[in-house]
Amino acid sequence: MNRLLRLFGALTCVLFFTHSAAAADTAANPFADVRPSDWAYQAVVRLHDEGYLKGYPDEYFRGNRPLTRFEMAALIDRVTSELEYQLTNPASALKVTQQSLADARALIDQYGGDIKDLKSKVGKLSENADRMQIHGYYYLRAPGTYNETVSAFRPDGTPLPPSTAISDGRQSYVTGSNSRGTGLEVWRMIFSGNLDKQTSYSARLENKNYLGQTNVNGLSSANFDAYNKQGVLRLNFAYLKHQFRNAPLYVEAGKYNVSADLGLAMGDNYYNGAMFGWNPKYWNGYVAFGQNGGPDLGSTAPFAYVPAGGAQSGNPAHTVFNILAHVNAKVAPNLTLGANYIEEQGYPQSFWSTALQNFVAGSPALAVGSLSAAYRAAPNLQLSAEGLTRFGKDPTSGSAWQDNNALWLQALVGKSTPAEGNNYSELGYIGTGYNSTLPFETIVQGTPFYTYYYSTQPNDLHLLYAGLHHWLNPYVRVGVNYLNWGLNVPLPLLPSANVPRGSYMRQNDNRALFLNTQVQF
Repeated sequence: MNRLLRLFGALTCVLFFTHSAAAADTAANPFADVRPSDWAYQAVVRLHDEGYLKGYPDEYFRGNRPLTRFEMAALIDRVTSELEYQLTNPASALKVTQQSLADARALIDQYGGDIKDLKSKVGKLSENADRMQIHGYYYLRAPGTYNETVSAFRPDGTPLPPSTAISDGRQSYVTGSNSRGTGLEVWRMIFSGNLDKQTSYSARLENKNYLGQTNVNGLSSANFDAYNKQGVLRLNFAYLKHQFRNAPLYVEAGKYNVSADLGLAMGDNYYNGAMFGWNPKYWNGYVAFGQNGGPDLGSTAPFAYVPAGGAQSGNPAHTVFNILAHVNAKVAPNLTLGANYIEEQGYPQSFWSTALQNFVAGSPALAVGSLSAAYRAAPNLQLSAEGLTRFGKDPTSGSAWQDNNALWLQALVGKSTPAEGNNYSELGYIGTGYNSTLPFETIVQGTPFYTYYYSTQPNDLHLLYAGLHHWLNPYVRVGVNYLNWGLNVPLPLLPSANVPRGSYMRQNDNRALFLNTQVQF
């Protein structure tokens, strides 16, 4: 190892004295933990500017940390490649003195065998690491406290008694007040790699556990039951991606995932199908089609495509076909704009008919579109907004949808990048109409960060959330979140033995405070 250190020192000294010294004096500091007063400051900046030092993904250099043999090999590989280039191109822009040439030739003559051996080993290590990478992810939402108050009324305005089971056609509720905590635990293993320079793959296995009593008013009983039927592991996605060689175009095929902007239109869902995308320098987007719903790996739930029929809580999984489109453009250094479209085909559900004062079963195609903007107002302040509307007509009336718009506003303050000691806070507001978002697609889960909230289907919802988060290191984040949400307009209820036709839920007030921990590596 000492021999390698001497070799690296000699090689870098040759390069230092063949370049202009003025560049290091005026270059910007590339690392957050390297100060101009450090004894090796100019050397570190020069090596970074010449492409030999990369640092860590969190923008730290960590100069007091010992080098591994692999890191030393990578440095020597970069330095020797540059030396060989200079020796074969003496008339290039990088002027090399005769003494430098003589010193470099002497070094290569003496250590050429070591250099070639190390470059060979580095190449093999890089190839193996590139072919297969395994990453882990863990999330825990500690139960904390959760309080809810639900009140419902008969058509004549008299209240339904406490502990009455009610349903709005999407979720089930119980009238009255209660206080409890519901924890959530998520484990993931992510496998990814490159088959060649253009083709890559990615797959993710997940296990999700709910701790304590299921919250039927937030994470619905349908979601709870579905995950209990998944067995030990659930295959979230598994797809191949091919990036075209001479064009900013790519294609994905398999079970892929999408998320876009804050998440009103698309909230990190999974589709069996294909995606066609483009990624030039300042804008990107995709057009995709796919199917979601149905069983996953280890599922005991039946698979069925049901073209008609009413949706009800706890239904078996249904196949849903989707068409998706997204575009995102950086129109200014601090401003990014986006647009999204998603169409959901043939998902059976119930629609409220104002004329009949009852629910009507159907499975029409439903479509929504959204526009978004993200603005970095300051280095530690980012403002984001997304507005959504549902297209088409109400199948029960034949006229345009009523109460079909939604809005999401969010502010991030601080440093949210995964780095030791970074802190940030989030503050947001979500307001949705009774007929705005789509089942399956809109999932309120703290986009763009995985902070799983209690509400998953946010139609007819106003929600305020605030969070404080701290990165212990680049791999572990801890935080605390507070939520407060309720109804925008009274919700009509499905009639039952205890719920007369025409009854409605007027109040569904919720408050939650919980701790969350995220580990990624």
